[in-house]
Amino acid sequence: MEKKIPALFLDRDGVINQDFGYVSKKENFEFFPEVMEIALMATEKNWPIVVITNQSGIGRGLFSEQELLTLNDWMAEKFQEYKIEISLVLYAPENPGDEIDESKLRRKPSPAMFFEAASQLQLNLGESIMIGDRESDMIAASNAGVGYRFLIGENQINSVATKVVKNHKECIEELERFFHNDLGVI
Repeated sequence: MEKKIPALFLDRDGVINQDFGYVSKKENFEFFPEVMEIALMATEKNWPIVVITNQSGIGRGLFSEQELLTLNDWMAEKFQEYKIEISLVLYAPENPGDEIDESKLRRKPSPAMFFEAASQLQLNLGESIMIGDRESDMIAASNAGVGYRFLIGENQINSVATKVVKNHKECIEELERFFHNDLGVI
């Protein structure tokens, strides 16, 4: 039986790139400069990197699924320029206003995309890290059993995150502590 490995899960808008609202074209995609450093830390540990993102712009008719897939490919190419492999990109196209059968709901705070990634990549969710900028990211990760949940943003109270950081720079500092601690305990 293959040993399960931890992964680094990243939300997209607000973590990988600036959240300008319904970003669907590379012209509007502005990377946070620190995200490559964050991803490199996981790459150095041979952790897969998985992007898990709500993309309700599809369900709202603001952009097509093909436009999102094209943008995802471009984003992955930009990571590859830094020798970083994105193992998987999962997205939820649902409009939160639509009625959807609970069993088919992928949109965070549902943990469904985490379970899908774990199944596809043989991941140990309990030893994995999720970095998000919304409480729905943290709830989804918590419900999936992701052991370490970093929430980027000020004024976050009563969060299920295991660590709340003000910004990407502070996130890097916390990840350095995490990855340099053999026990993996924050």
